[in-house]
Amino acid sequence: MEERRIFSRIRSGILCLIYSENSETVGVVENISESGIALRIKREEAKHDFRSGDMIMATGLDTSEVVQFELEIRRIEEFEDHIIIGAHIINSHDVEPYVHEKRMELLKEICMNN
Repeated sequence: MEERRIFSRIRSGILCLIYSENSETVGVVENISESGIALRIKREEAKHDFRSGDMIMATGLDTSEVVQFELEIRRIEEFEDHIIIGAHIINSHDVEPYVHEKRMELLKEICMNN
């Protein structure tokens, strides 16, 4: 598959709450870039049928920082035990500082290990 992404993905692993219509689902931020995010949801936790084009919100807690994402679902991958949601970050301007900070932490880690 050809990579269309401009910015590289950063692995995250932070827990998040995903809000869709009148439901709340626990998930994990798999990875994030300046304009996109991948969320993992256990199939048994999904309280809503997610569809491409849906607008959802996700709130994550990373150490002491709360990050709020406004998202438009672009793709959904279904597996036996989980679902991966790929979404465009609508409020990317608001979360760019967070993503930049994560990118710098990763760079520091790489430099210290070399």
